[in-house]
Amino acid sequence: DLTGHQGFMTPEEGARLPVAYALLGEGAVSGRFVEASGDTPW
Repeated sequence: DLTGHQGFMTPEEGARLPVAYALLGEGAVSGRFVEASGDTPW
């Protein structure tokens, strides 16, 4: 656990983004790092 169990989101809030991207469907852009505010540079 990288946050020492002190995360700033509930499990429900944390699940929104990965679930939304998992449901984008075929042909959607992939291979990006994202967070709630948008793409994250890597």
